[in-house]
Amino acid sequence: MPKDRAEELINDLLSQIQSPNKPLHPQLPNEDVALADLTPIRLLTAPEYKIGDKMSTRKAYGVALKKMGDASPRVVAMDGDTKNSTFSEIFKKAHPDRFIECFIAEQNMVSVAIGCATRDRTVSFASTFAAFFARAYDHIRMAAISQSNVNLVGSHCGVSIGKALCCEMHGFFPFYLVLIYSQISSESDIFNLKYFFEMFLNF
Repeated sequence: MPKDRAEELINDLLSQIQSPNKPLHPQLPNEDVALADLTPIRLLTAPEYKIGDKMSTRKAYGVALKKMGDASPRVVAMDGDTKNSTFSEIFKKAHPDRFIECFIAEQNMVSVAIGCATRDRTVSFASTFAAFFARAYDHIRMAAISQSNVNLVGSHCGVSIGKALCCEMHGFFPFYLVLIYSQISSESDIFNLKYFFEMFLNF
């Protein structure tokens, strides 16, 4: 296109602009959201366990999760349709408005947990069988790279899961130990789970 022709077209377009001095930019969002409360979360009352009590660590997780929900409205939980096995159903019964059932869609569940944890407005916990998190490994890896403060809880991650006999779920650990910025733990009993829980809540 000849230069004079281009200038003619530009001038024609400029002549049709009714507000030439109006800056062109999207409308700024309204800052109408309350500031997030980032104070450390502590159990209001510790679980009442006695030495010699027999309880699975997954049930202790459900009890501790519910107590953390009692302590702070920022705590939210989700599960991949295994809530009766991970005992996240204890949290659901106490705080149904802060529980998200993601069903057997682990990739989606991890993404929902990451979204909930964004900007630290909530402290999110997603739970399912440890091996099932492998289906969402790409999502978990991206969360780690983005330094998302999300908590993923895998149950039945030992060599033996009782009546289900031995399984391959012990392979859960090496997959996630290599992720940058991640912390991983395996509680030895119901007593030290409480301390790990508070540590990860405020990590």
